Amino acid sequence: MDRLNSKRAEFARQGNVPSMQTRLGNPPALVLVDTTEPESEKKQASLTIAEIISRVKELPALPDVALKVMQLTSSESVTTKEISQIIVRDPNFAAHVLKLANSSYYGLPRAVSTISDSVSLLGYRTVRSLAIVAATHAELGSEVAGYELEPGDLWRHSLACAMSAQMLAEIVHYPDTEEAFVAGLLHDIGKVILG
Repeated sequence: MDRLNSKRAEFARQGNVPSMQTRLGNPPALVLVDTTEPESEKKQASLTIAEIISRVKELPALPDVALKVMQLTSSESVTTKEISQIIVRDPNFAAHVLKLANSSYYGLPRAVSTISDSVSLLGYRTVRSLAIVAATHAELGSEVAGYELEPGDLWRHSLACAMSAQMLAEIVHYPDTEEAFVAGLLHDIGKVILG
């Protein structure tokens, strides 16, 4: 125990970790250090644990349409018509569903013109994944200044991780590839909170 405390104190003196010495009732601050700047110009910003928790609570909820689509597509007794009726409530999401159904990936001889046909073609899992992607795009697509991420950088990274995680899950025969997709998509959501 003494060895651990001496190592912790040594790291704190070197500036590698924040000191854990705080008064009772005051949570330790998380010190973010910009390591890209020269030593003399390092910038520090402190966030208390309470501030971080507050930022977590400020994350917006998923849109109602996306939540409802995710719930419905989990049910075995739902019909394509029921899912379609929910999707058309959000014109932007409906356009994404139609665009994906008409993509060259599916190579159809004719254009898909209805949401019902799109849902039938894509399948419930794909529609659910699309709902999750559409619902998280706004948060993950914004600039994250604390990590020097331009608008869209975190989104592209998260989407690539989601697709990679899903492919790996399929390769290793993981039973829930959608869970892997969501884990990959949201694995860096903390950057939105801290950044």
